[in-house]
Amino acid sequence: MHVWARSVVKKFRGAAKDMNVILDAWVDLPTHPTKEPNPVTNICDLDILEPEEKIDCDNNMFFSYRQFERAIIANPDVRFAIINGAVDKTQAGFYGVGDEEFYKHQTLLLNRDLQHPNFYVFIVKTAQHSFFIRSNFSGITPTSSITSFGSARPLLSTWVAEFLVGPPQPRIVCDGQQRQVALTTDVTGWGYEYCGLQTPCFPESTAHHISSQLVKFTGLLVLIQQMVGTL
Repeated sequence: MHVWARSVVKKFRGAAKDMNVILDAWVDLPTHPTKEPNPVTNICDLDILEPEEKIDCDNNMFFSYRQFERAIIANPDVRFAIINGAVDKTQAGFYGVGDEEFYKHQTLLLNRDLQHPNFYVFIVKTAQHSFFIRSNFSGITPTSSITSFGSARPLLSTWVAEFLVGPPQPRIVCDGQQRQVALTTDVTGWGYEYCGLQTPCFPESTAHHISSQLVKFTGLLVLIQQMVGTL
């Protein structure tokens, strides 16, 4: 979905008045600093790529994790959101690090994307992978675990319902003590009960413009990406 999002939104313009993109349990992270970068090189000729993306691809500089932010920037009138487990067992295993390190790098990437006012985040303190297809979706909260719903609010289902018709409140759902996280931060022993997401301050004129654009539309497009499939 990171690679396809920009192209799909572009193709649906004119067919849908309001487009909302939700990634369910797929935060495509940059390669961990201890590992070799792995650029995408097998899609350089596909029409879904913009000219500058084709250049990156031809030069072995095309990384899927960058594509979601590119889609966010290119479509300021579209709401984008990520719903993710803090220590999603599938993603952490794929990334090849422990829970604390995965949560740290997830936090760093999300903070980067949060610099754009049309991006929203809901973090669940769980190792569960994916939420929309689960039978427990209606009861999931920010503090849900695999065995318990938790008592924090808002409910994920309520937040998603708000997201589909306008900017949800709060914009960032992330339970726990606030902590500063940087690339050089040693998070050993921190666990994942903290929240390292930061709320950026936007100029009032920018925030008003984005909000006005987002609430004018009435149609709907929801794109859900799973690590093991697409809905």
